[in-house]
Amino acid sequence: MKGSDRSVIAALVLGAALTGCAAKARPGDVLAARLADLMPHGDRDHFVYVSQRSLPNHEPQVNLTVDHVSALDRPGEFQVTESSDGERLGDSRWIADERGIALVSEEVDGLGVHVAYDPPLLLFPQPLVAGEHRAEATGAATSLDDGKPMGVFRASAVVKSSPTRTTHPLASGDAVLIEMTRSLVGPHGALVLHSDTVSAEGVGEIESIAALEGVPIVVRRSLVCGFIQGRAIGRCDELK
Repeated sequence: MKGSDRSVIAALVLGAALTGCAAKARPGDVLAARLADLMPHGDRDHFVYVSQRSLPNHEPQVNLTVDHVSALDRPGEFQVTESSDGERLGDSRWIADERGIALVSEEVDGLGVHVAYDPPLLLFPQPLVAGEHRAEATGAATSLDDGKPMGVFRASAVVKSSPTRTTHPLASGDAVLIEMTRSLVGPHGALVLHSDTVSAEGVGEIESIAALEGVPIVVRRSLVCGFIQGRAIGRCDELK
């Protein structure tokens, strides 16, 4: 990616408004009747984000991350493979059914572990309504190096959904803000992740901010382009 491209992309991340004024919703108001409309996950769907990793007293690191969706054999199950500047970061497996979208398993970034959830952790109930949703599961961790068991965790999530508006250039207008706190608690401590994500109908995640509790690193993502069921969003062909 050229230096000028990085400057433009950094400006896109810094300038995009995460939230804006939106009509107030009462708890229980439907924000998305079908999650597939708000969170596209079809086979070969492809999303490209500019990602900015910020650490106090350091220059932000800016790169391109890609989420690539692949359908799996089990009906409704799909995999999301994340890569950064062409280097694979990890996979997560999900299942979508009449209840919503649940996390089946994931590779935890930076820890070298694979965590499988029993039952799958239902993060996004269908329909998605304004208000708070909670989910719990048991997470069994194994080493990515040799597959050996590394312990059992208590997994939980608190998800708050509300209407918002966005000025993002690829999806300006009405959107949904999803504020999530996920926890993995084991015998040696807890891993807590906070994230705020803005999703738009027909496009999915357009902006997000994420941070691990106790770690002074903040990661911001903003959608640059993608392909959703063969339909182009933005201009991926112009990326260098």
